[in-house]
Amino acid sequence: MRWRILKALFAKEVGRYVANRGGIALAALLVVATILLSVFNPNPLGGTASTSSSGGGLVGGLHHCVIDSAIRSPWIDHLRANIPPELAGQILFRREDRGNIGVGVIRIRPRSEPGDRPEVLVQLIAPEGNAALLAPYEAWFWRESRRFFLNLPPANADNPTPATADDLWMVNAAFEQIYQDAVQQDSRNTTRVPVLQFERADSKTSKLLDPRLAILMSMIVFSFYFTSVYLLPAFTCEERERGVLLAQALSPASPLEMLLAKAMFYPVLGFGLAVLLVSIYRVSLLSQPFIWLAFAAISLGFLGVGLTIACLVKTPRGASMGAMLYTITVALLILICQQNNIPLLPYMFLEYHGPKMIHAAINAEVTRMEWFHLWATMILALIWCWIAIRTFQRQGWQ
Repeated sequence: MRWRILKALFAKEVGRYVANRGGIALAALLVVATILLSVFNPNPLGGTASTSSSGGGLVGGLHHCVIDSAIRSPWIDHLRANIPPELAGQILFRREDRGNIGVGVIRIRPRSEPGDRPEVLVQLIAPEGNAALLAPYEAWFWRESRRFFLNLPPANADNPTPATADDLWMVNAAFEQIYQDAVQQDSRNTTRVPVLQFERADSKTSKLLDPRLAILMSMIVFSFYFTSVYLLPAFTCEERERGVLLAQALSPASPLEMLLAKAMFYPVLGFGLAVLLVSIYRVSLLSQPFIWLAFAAISLGFLGVGLTIACLVKTPRGASMGAMLYTITVALLILICQQNNIPLLPYMFLEYHGPKMIHAAINAEVTRMEWFHLWATMILALIWCWIAIRTFQRQGWQ
């Protein structure tokens, strides 16, 4: 690598960006929006007031309720078979996945050995300070559980018992009455109706996403996307269209030096813009090493994506369409996977790991899962960069 050539190529990239008033205006708009977000946010970065008010927002509420049962019985089979259409796709029967945003849990655990009347612990776990958002799922759970233990015919399913999810002592009394009625009908029913104990708990690992925090996260991710996935391919294709890229290929500059000059500017520009947005919102967040590592991994990954798009398309218009097509495709795939509970596939996208890392870093709640997202992002970033380098060496300068 020759510094004089890198310096000349880097100056070219800087001059091209400075000449683009639209790019400067959009970067300034992100900064102004973050300033307004910080000024009009009386309780930045969550807290009781912030999270409690987010339940009715566009990104608030519980997206899923996980039924985490350690027992296998006709009761659980009945619940699984009687999910109402309005909650279809939102009630999931699986082990609790800690760390998810906007997820409630109904945990069912046995408390005694089989034989005598079984004892079961039912834990109702909602994001901290937002137990009321679990009410629709609780109402379904109590209604269908009562139907099962009373052995009501399906015809009565449209006339359920009124939900009393906020008064667990009433639920406990109702189930005790069920037990007494069952015993009066047949003394052998003492082992068929378990003793249910109820607890409410706040989840320390699942929190609601504050709308203001969601806006900040979106602007941070967009800063990386804008510089590396939109500007880089557009400017590179413009150079190819005007013959500038071919002239560089015929000059003493090597393909790796041409790529390195772009890597020295566009991802660094996105990185610096993201750091500026975070510092405006809350400068103390920059004291966390994890947020720097996360930004570095995301910027490297989007650099690979942008270079790959720039190598595959030939015109600036094609670069814009390619960037938009990539974004829409990835967003739809992640959304479909989350709505239909499709595992593993979302882990193949940078856009799945990035927001989770940023959310954890801003909330200062970095766990092992976030470090896993960081390593996954680094691996995906290296794969994208390898694809971009190979593609550029073969056809990117043509």
